[in-house]
Order: sequence, then structure tokens, then C-alpha cells
Amino acid sequence: MASSGGGRTMVTGKDLMIKEIDQMRHILLPIKSDPAARRYDRGAIVNGRKIVCAVVMAMQIIWGCGDDQPKKQPLPKSVQVITVQEETLAGGLRYSANIKPNRQVDLVFKNGGYVASLLQMRSRDVQEGDRVARGQVLATLRDRDYALKEAQAKAARTEAEAAWEQARHDYRRAENLFASGSLTKPDFEAAKARRDMLAAKTSAARAMHDEALLAVQDVSLRSPFSGVVLKKNIEQGTLAGPGAAAFVVADTSVVKAEFGVPDVLLRYIRIGKAYTLISEAFPGEEFTGRISRIAAAADAGSRVFAVEVAIPNPRDRLKTGMVMSLVIDDAKLPKPAAVIPLNAVVRPRGNPEAFAVFTIVPQENKTIAKTKIVKLGEVVGNRMTVLEGLKVGERIVGNGAALLQDGDEIQAFK
Repeated sequence: MASSGGGRTMVTGKDLMIKEIDQMRHILLPIKSDPAARRYDRGAIVNGRKIVCAVVMAMQIIWGCGDDQPKKQPLPKSVQVITVQEETLAGGLRYSANIKPNRQVDLVFKNGGYVASLLQMRSRDVQEGDRVARGQVLATLRDRDYALKEAQAKAARTEAEAAWEQARHDYRRAENLFASGSLTKPDFEAAKARRDMLAAKTSAARAMHDEALLAVQDVSLRSPFSGVVLKKNIEQGTLAGPGAAAFVVADTSVVKAEFGVPDVLLRYIRIGKAYTLISEAFPGEEFTGRISRIAAAADAGSRVFAVEVAIPNPRDRLKTGMVMSLVIDDAKLPKPAAVIPLNAVVRPRGNPEAFAVFTIVPQENKTIAKTKIVKLGEVVGNRMTVLEGLKVGERIVGNGAALLQDGDEIQAFK
């Protein structure tokens, strides 16, 4: 049947089937008066009735199995449910920090070419994670093309220097003849001009030869400092393009633990101040570092200031990308406040400038996540204080909030 909603007409499979039957019924009606034609029509009608019966049976199957099937409901989304609590955080604020190398560079070839060889370490090509020394050659391009260009440039330089030396000799001879009156002034000036011209050509030839020599030297890619290979993008036989990173090398003799703090906590930290850091990768072990950098400006998105703590790493135990934590003991909240984890905060649809959380709302036999606008305060470690919009004891979504939409059915996981 046809249904109308919002000014639009919807045609179902039943409507189409009924329309087909009506058309076939009109076609099968005997309309001819000639006896021979009527005999022909009787056979057509019998066959047509068989077709109609088959169509009706198909229509009944569709009526019985098609439109009346219940639609499959989406499964509830598994999320973490937490309870908003009031905290004072008198013991200091804990922060998570990401480990970064002391310095890191992309090694690129100035000119392109096919990779002829790679550094051999323990009877194999250099790989990611290998340590390399300062000045060590990591890869070499096929240098035949560059060697030929250097030879051509060298020959051109030798020829230019010989011509210039001859022009200098001719000029000195012309100068003596002109002084004695045996040479006209135009001939003397022509000798001088030829000397100056060949001097310029010699300078150009020398510059081109130096450039060709530099290109030959650049076929070898050297490490600028001792460190570890973080990434390798080439293999022997690869056509390396100019400017494309072949290796990424990092100095990890000292690593930097980077974290962000709000402006209200800047007064508690200073360059050179020592902190103790811990990592879940080394249970029960502590690492000591000192603040080496405090950003001069806050991040435009998070509004926090980046802080780096330099940690000695002589045995290379701390790897790039590890997560460590530290506590700023002398920093605390001035009064108790409702605190929620950062992963619970989302941007509401239709209002990208605001912040929201998903609250837990029971509805009949299921649990629904509803968007609720909140006003946030300061960042305290990996959490945020809430100034307005939430009360202590309310239940909200933690992990999984970024995957939800308003009204989604949820189920809590432990």
C-alpha cells in the first residue's frame, strides 16, 4: 500500500505487485470477435492464468516474509561508566609525560639515485633500532653518473685554466710592447679584455667542478651524531628521490619527558628543578630528571604550556614513545572540586565551542547516554575540574565517550 509522510508518497512492494496483476488481467481479457482469433486467445488466456497464479503465490510470499519482518535493533555500545567525585588532590598533581629523543633528524639524499649499498651490521643491512656512530655511512647511491659529470667538469676546468694562463702571458707581452710603443692601444685593450673574459670563465668552470665534486660526496649518507635508527625507508636497489627521508636517526643518550601544565601551575615549576618519574615498564624503579624547557606560549588548542624534563639514559632503557608519570608535590587545588577524566570530555554536536559529557539515563529496560553541557575549570594532571553542569555522585561515560552520539544505548564494562 502507499503511505504519505511529509508530502512524499512511499510505494511498497505490495503496491507494485498488485499493479502488475491488474495489467496482466487486462491483457488476458478476450477482445477479439473472430472465431479463429478467439481459439488463439483461449490458449493465451490459459497460459496467462498460470502466470497470474505464479505471480500471486510470489506476492503472498513477499507479504508474509517481507514488510512484516521486524527491523534489527543496533547493539548497545560498551563504555566505561564512572561516578563524579569531589577531590582536593592535596598530595600534589600527577601528570603523564611522553618520552621523546633529545634530538632527532631526517637523513635525506640531496640528489636522487639508486641505492648501491647499506651499512652492514652483524652480517646484515642496518635496521631500525640499530645504534650508529657519528660520521658513519648508512647508505651509498650508485655514483657512476655523478663520477662522469665530475670528470667532465674537471676537464672543462683544466681547459679554462690553460686558456686563462695563456691569456695572462699574452697580456704581459702586450703590456711590454705597448709600453715600448710597438703595439697599438686597441690591440693592448683587446689582450686585456681577453684575459679578463677567460678569468671569468675559469672561475665558472671551477665552481661547476666543485659542485660536481660535492655531488659525488653526497652519494654517501652519514649520521650527524651517535644515536639509534628510528626509521628506515630504503633498501638496496631502491630509487631514492632527492629530499625524501631515507633514515630517521635520534640521539637518546638523554631523553625528554614532555607534559603540559595550565598557567596557574607555572609558578610551581622552573628550569633546572628536579623531579622523580616512574614508568609501568619498570615497576618499583624511579628515574630522576630536571626541567630543561618551559614553552613560552600555550598550545592554541589545549591552552596548556609544554614542559620538558631531561632524563639521562646511558643504557638506552627509556624508548621513544614510552609513557611516564610524575607528581608536582607543591601544586594542589585551592579547594575541593568535582574532577573528571579528560577522555570523558567531548564537543557537543552543533556547538563546537562548548564542552559536554555523556550522562547515564535509565529508560525502560535499557540505559541511554545523554549529552550534557558542562563548564570546565583547570587541567589537573590527566583530569579536568568541573565548575558547572555536574554534581558529585552523577554517573557519566569515561572511556568510549568519543564514539557516542546523543541517545545511544550503552552498556557498562568493567
